[in-house]
Amino acid sequence: MNDYKRKITYLNRYNVAKSHIDMMTDELAELYDLQSKCDFTGMPSTPNISDPVYNLIETIERKIETVQNEIAALIIVREKIREDIGAIRNAHMRKVLFCKYILGLSWKEVCEHMPGFGQNTLYKIHNQAVKLLIENDKQEEK
Repeated sequence: MNDYKRKITYLNRYNVAKSHIDMMTDELAELYDLQSKCDFTGMPSTPNISDPVYNLIETIERKIETVQNEIAALIIVREKIREDIGAIRNAHMRKVLFCKYILGLSWKEVCEHMPGFGQNTLYKIHNQAVKLLIENDKQEEK
């Protein structure tokens, strides 16, 4: 895979991460619901550590922590992509990338958000912006 395709894949991770965050948020809600059904606060005795219900509670708590960590990692990915796009000084390049990858718009919708630009012109601006991101990466590596 060349640098250009790799960068496009990277930019597409923004919305992929959003989808994963949405799914994991649903999973987290289910885990919290399950956890609330296993709450023994106020019970007269301390639960037996070998009790299967106690083990279930611990398993749920570990899973909640794992899902929270995964969500946090995906949020960091999204923030980095936003930062990379935001670092582009040219307003047209920045807006094309923002519309395409942050908002997840189709090319037709990008055209609607940028009146006065034809689709072919927006493709060229997009290509220049992606190449600029690649150059910025190379500068950071030095």
